Amino acid sequence: MLWCFGMENVDESGRIALIVVDVQNDFCDGGSLAVSGSLGAIESINTLLQTERNGTIPWRFHTIVYSSDWHPPKHVSFASRYQQHEPFDTIELHDGKVQQKLWPDHCIQDSFGAELHENLDTERIDLLIKKGTESEADAYSAFHGTVLAQELNSRKIQNVVIVGIATDVCVKATAIDAVHHQFATTVLTDCCAAVDKLNEAFVFQEMESVGINVTTLSSWIQSK
Repeated sequence: MLWCFGMENVDESGRIALIVVDVQNDFCDGGSLAVSGSLGAIESINTLLQTERNGTIPWRFHTIVYSSDWHPPKHVSFASRYQQHEPFDTIELHDGKVQQKLWPDHCIQDSFGAELHENLDTERIDLLIKKGTESEADAYSAFHGTVLAQELNSRKIQNVVIVGIATDVCVKATAIDAVHHQFATTVLTDCCAAVDKLNEAFVFQEMESVGINVTTLSSWIQSK
């Protein structure tokens, strides 16, 4: 599912896209699947967006993408759908061909939990990608089952910067898919938050092993 918005005052020669992954109420403090550090990640994302918008750096994002989980009720990933299973269990589906991690019900279509968090800077949204919209299919990556790759290619994007929630789930999947789609990919560590904080360093190592540039916000800005 895709929403496109206007792109006023965007430098058409730019080739960098920012992808803000799943900064939604259910993944933030008080949500059904709250991720520790989510509000700190939002502050860093806002700093990035405001720095770019204020013109204190010599480049602009050609395209700014926000993605959202957008699940129907009784989604395949919801533990509540299965008897004798709890959130964070892993089950086999389709004769063992799919390993499905189960989660608390989250980001149900048109619910408060599915809305972007009110603290998040959303002054400019060029593309809004909604994923996981089918009841029988999960989707961690913003590229999975969406037209994101086609949209970025049509805008001649070559580089993507990825931030959001959660580092070890949807950020990771989106970043790896971006590499598969041949985008030069950067993940900003302090603009993300992980479900499993203790495993976050290993996740960043996984990203680096497939060619993703893993760095901090300040280091990335200084490098441009």
